Amino acid sequence: MSANFFELPESEQISELTIFASNVLEAYEFSIKSIESINYEYNATFKVTASDSTNYALRININSPRSAENIRAEVAWVRFLENVDGILTPRPIANRFGKYVTTVAHAGSGRELNCILYSWLDGEEVGDEPTLEQLHALGQAMARMHASSKDFVLPSDAAIPSFRDPFWETEDFLLSDKSKLDSAEKDLISAALKKITAGTDALYSRENPQFIHADLHGWNMKWHD
Repeated sequence: MSANFFELPESEQISELTIFASNVLEAYEFSIKSIESINYEYNATFKVTASDSTNYALRININSPRSAENIRAEVAWVRFLENVDGILTPRPIANRFGKYVTTVAHAGSGRELNCILYSWLDGEEVGDEPTLEQLHALGQAMARMHASSKDFVLPSDAAIPSFRDPFWETEDFLLSDKSKLDSAEKDLISAALKKITAGTDALYSRENPQFIHADLHGWNMKWHD
């Protein structure tokens, strides 16, 4: 495989990662009937059907900078939410070694990729145009999660990622040389970012910052009647 994996056409990347997914799944205690790519953007996500027809979701962190410690924090958070009324989450699946994070060397990218397997949730993604009913349900779920998180204790082998950077470690197209904004627009954005950064720094300076879900959007949620 070429070292320039990310320069390959997307279809070829997905094809190669599907083969890689089968290698990852060797760490689990079931045989595979099929592997289907269902999303390839920030992460590569596959629908995995076992020989007994049980479905799972395999996520390969191909573009995400999150560490194994970050994913262990995610697992602990998801397992904590299983006991919160009104919240339905997928269940993390441990591999044959009793670990939830499976790290496998990926020759194409030259990286070690962190992978996690979840139970399958039925339903359709909410997407970009949620109904009022869906927004109401989201508000309830968000309130339940954030109200309960005051009791959440982060395991010693886990770490939460920092979101102090307003761009979440992505490239700045607003104020950099690649910006298409004029000077007045840049000044306005710069002033806004200073206020955002000050507010974020104040939250992080607390003795015990509260754990929250930082990425609640329509493509991270499913709706099922």
